[in-house]
Amino acid sequence: MSIKNTGELRNFLTGVMEDVKENRLSYEKANVIVKTASQLNESIYAELKAKEVAKALGYQSAALGKMQLGDGG
Repeated sequence: MSIKNTGELRNFLTGVMEDVKENRLSYEKANVIVKTASQLNESIYAELKAKEVAKALGYQSAALGKMQLGDGG
């Protein structure tokens, strides 16, 4: 699976959290999930800040959840 944008990243992490809820992942993996969720929150905040800066500079930005990660390839 290739994650290409922030929306796909969030969808992936939501699925991982559902697996934890259904006891399909161990405690150790659940701990990794918590750390990953924290990174997700940081990525959302960064995306919102990037949109704010783009708007202030008069640029259009991608819809929330559609900001490209990497080269978009």
